[in-house]
Amino acid sequence: MTDATHFLVTASGGYTDHPEESWQVGIRYSFDTGAGPVADNGPLTSFGVTPDATVTSHADWITTNQFLAVNGLFTVHPDDWLNDQLAPAWTTFMTDAHINHFCRLDTLKVSPITATGHVADLRTSRLDWTASNPLGGSSGNLVPPEVSIACSWSTPVIGKKGRGRIFLPPTIVGSIDTDGMILDSVCQAVRDAAVAMLEASVITSGILASTWVLPIVTGSPWTNYGRITGVRVGHVFDSQRRRRRSLVEAYDSAPVSY
Repeated sequence: MTDATHFLVTASGGYTDHPEESWQVGIRYSFDTGAGPVADNGPLTSFGVTPDATVTSHADWITTNQFLAVNGLFTVHPDDWLNDQLAPAWTTFMTDAHINHFCRLDTLKVSPITATGHVADLRTSRLDWTASNPLGGSSGNLVPPEVSIACSWSTPVIGKKGRGRIFLPPTIVGSIDTDGMILDSVCQAVRDAAVAMLEASVITSGILASTWVLPIVTGSPWTNYGRITGVRVGHVFDSQRRRRRSLVEAYDSAPVSY
């Protein structure tokens, strides 16, 4: 059995109009046990990662599980977490977060991360849609894929160790105001959708007695955390260079004669 300090949940997908492109975002979660509430910041609690091999087919997806997370007498089954909470939460988020309808959610994955920042024993649990993939809920022209609305996480930890964010899949041109900023109404809707997604994704004592799986911000050396206690959405668009570099470029050219 290998020890891990937290989970990394990644959501990834593609574009229905650009099959060569892809997008991915990730959120980290701690795993604690005992009577709550859990502290908003402090050292991460280590848990054991034990092998598992379970493949389950559902109406619209298949789950492939390679590990169980064990913390004392309590066990988290990542495939159940994916099936019962993460998939519904992310399906709703795709609809409500002003994501373009060309953006498609293909996979959700849970990885146990060690204190060195690596996936424990390379074991993951993943959910792959086989039908009815969730799509963005906003119809309209796609903004350039490298242009993104960022959801920033607030934690009690001061400094860069307490800051985190995800870059959403592209929105629609209709989300841009006359000054080139993000519309107020869009910022507020994205904020509320992110809050709802985080709240729907947690495991608390009300779901599984004395078990707490909650969203956090952490970084190297992956031993301390700040609980995500708030969501901020700015009015300025962000840009991701790696998304720009991955775009397939085409040129219109013409000769010049003198």
